[in-house]
Parts: sequence; C-alpha cells; structure tokens
Amino acid sequence: MRKLDVTDLSALEEGYQEILTALDRKPYPSLEGMKNIQRLAKLREPRLANINVESIVDDSLMRRLDSSGFIERVYRSYGIK
Repeated sequence: MRKLDVTDLSALEEGYQEILTALDRKPYPSLEGMKNIQRLAKLREPRLANINVESIVDDSLMRRLDSSGFIERVYRSYGIK
C-alpha cells in the first residue's frame, strides 16, 4: 500500500482479486496476441509481415515448468488455490 500510495484498502483488495481471476494462471505465450502485435507493428515496418510468428514463439520453458508442477507449487506457497 505504501509503495503504491494507496490508502483505500477495499480498492486495493478489489484490484488484487481481479488480478487473480483475470490473469492467466499459466502464462503460456499467446500466438493470437503475438499475431496482433505483428499486425500493428507491420504498419511501421512492413518487413515484419514476412515473419512466421509460430516459428519464433517458444513455449518450451513454460511447458517444462508446468509439467514439473512448479507453477502450481508457487501458487500454493502463496495460499492461492
């Protein structure tokens, strides 16, 4: 609260609860999101249209963390089910 300069505890709790429900629990890279970034970026740099997004997105680290149970252990360590 001090670092965010927030004095309204209920607003802070509401924001925290929203983050818990709105964010992806397991943050795998989103091909759809990357394609959207590419769509916008190619307006400034047309050569970006030639990049195959699927070939540059690597989710192997997230898959390893997920399959090892690490992500779930982190959530449990913070009391998040």
